[in-house]
Amino acid sequence: MAKLREWFNDPLFVKSPQGLQPTIFIKNIENDLAEWSLISTKLSQKNQGVNSAKFKFAMSMESPLYLLAATQLPDLVLNQFPNSKAKITQWDYDSIESIINGDINIGFCGRETNASSPESPQLLPYVIDYEILLEDKPVVYLHTNHPALTLKWDLDSFLSYQHIGILWENAVNAL
Repeated sequence: MAKLREWFNDPLFVKSPQGLQPTIFIKNIENDLAEWSLISTKLSQKNQGVNSAKFKFAMSMESPLYLLAATQLPDLVLNQFPNSKAKITQWDYDSIESIINGDINIGFCGRETNASSPESPQLLPYVIDYEILLEDKPVVYLHTNHPALTLKWDLDSFLSYQHIGILWENAVNAL
């Protein structure tokens, strides 16, 4: 849970007189998943000839999302198609290619939304449809005595300091 709280910059659950309650962020994700479930159910009902014994559903996601979706989505598939197989894999550097090739049906991952970023969703191949479920707002925390605050505090000042680089999942294979 600590990794999820850090990843989403949200406490995820808060104490209340009724016990732990989900935050608005969690409720928003839950609604998005419920909408996805409804849409996928309607689409599957359009083709009543689908043989559920041969239906295979493959999903790939980054590990912080496992607790939010990993148990719900496969259950939805298995309830709709009891004889099907649902598979969840770790999102990695090749997941986009696997979606293009049809090896993965749906993927959940973080992408940079800055248009100049090579990871921007707008740069995905035309054969991939996507939906942005949420956007993060980067935040920088500094001690009031930090030397950066003697400068005009903007992106250029921020970037002039050393930073720790983080690579998610198997992105290290891309180097």
